[in-house]
Amino acid sequence: MIRIQKEDFVLEEIVDEVRRKRAGGIVLFVGTVRQERALRGLEYEVYEEMARAKLEGIRKEAIGRFGITALSIAHRTGKLKIGENVVAVAASAPHRHEAFRAAEWAMREVKRVVPIWKKDVKAHGRARGHQRQARR
Repeated sequence: MIRIQKEDFVLEEIVDEVRRKRAGGIVLFVGTVRQERALRGLEYEVYEEMARAKLEGIRKEAIGRFGITALSIAHRTGKLKIGENVVAVAASAPHRHEAFRAAEWAMREVKRVVPIWKKDVKAHGRARGHQRQARR
């Protein structure tokens, strides 16, 4: 399942989305807003139609490439504070190795190809924008 939403997601729901009888392992990665000097938070903007298509492509490719049973990706938009959830990737597979590899690959692809941009919100009130693909 693919989610792009303003409100926080429930991690247990994301894990349940990939739970399958054939899966012996589920991996969940959660990216959060980390504290850095002068950073008050992050603001995320998304080109939603294209982002959904790219995320769905990542999901399908991960299933085929790694032999996993399911993959779910959730990403938030809007202004987020230090410590808040930004992104979650859950993968299930018959064995943990495939789930770990698929989740790591999917997260790299999200950062590389999905049109989601972030802007640092600084303590002194000025913001510095970043296009996700250019930053990482």
